[in-house]
This record gives sequence, C-alpha cells and structure tokens, in this order.
Amino acid sequence: MSFARLSSVLRRLSVRLTLWHSLLFMGSAIALLVLTYALLRNRAAATEHYVVESRTNQYASEYRRAGLDGVRHLATLRRGRAQQAFFVRVGDAQNHTVFLRYAEDWAEFHPEKLDGQPVPPPGKRTWNTLPSDDGTQLMFASERMPDGGVLQVGKANEE
Repeated sequence: MSFARLSSVLRRLSVRLTLWHSLLFMGSAIALLVLTYALLRNRAAATEHYVVESRTNQYASEYRRAGLDGVRHLATLRRGRAQQAFFVRVGDAQNHTVFLRYAEDWAEFHPEKLDGQPVPPPGKRTWNTLPSDDGTQLMFASERMPDGGVLQVGKANEE
C-alpha cells in the first residue's frame, strides 16, 4: 500500500473514529486493570493487617492474664499449617528474646535482629516489617506489656 493511498484512508471519518474509539477503549481497559489491581492489593494488605492484629490481641490478653507461661501455652495449643504461619516473640524489659516461635523456614528473616531494638511505650502498638533475602517481608506488631516485657506477633506476606 502506497503512502498516498494510506493517507486517503486515514482522512476518512469512519477510520479516524474507529482509531479514536480503539485507543479510548484500550486506555480505559488499562486504567480499569490498574485500579482493580491496586484495590485488591490494598484489600489483601488490610486483611493481613486485621489477622495479625486479631492474633496480637489474643496473645496480649493471654500475656496479661498468665504472663510468659500463658503465651507459651497458647503457642503450643495452636497447631497446624495455618497456625504455624504466625511469628510470636516475647522479649524482656530490655527487649532480649525470652520466647520465640516461628516456622523453621523463616530463618531468612533473621529474628535475632529484633533483640534490643526500640519498642513502643506501654499501651501503644507499633507495626514494623522485617525483610528477607528473597523479597518477602514479615509484618509484625510490637507492644510493650504492663510488666515491661515486649510482645511481637507477625506473619509473612508471601501469600
């Protein structure tokens, strides 16, 4: 097809309208896909946050009721794959680990890095992440307990 013939085809209104509508449709479809992805990603993150917060509340209640032994007991009661997904750490007043339960394949998160890290004041909960070498992150909540101990509960975001 010669340039002159192509030029005459592009001058026709029906061809120009078809091209404009095609571009508008593709742009709208891409925008819709990006928006859907962003909304789903935010919803998944909010759900994970809620799950970790709920589990942190359970462990914090048990810690207040029965101390470290209560947390140990609750952690041993929780069996199964879904329960193993949770990281639980209790630190003393200086935030040195006194209890740690995490899945064996989480060694890449290096939970020993949490020893001695600053923690929130009593009554306040903070959210942190601990990156691994493969790009996943351990999202966890930290809370200082009334006796000065530190409770940290989290979950990996690899799902």
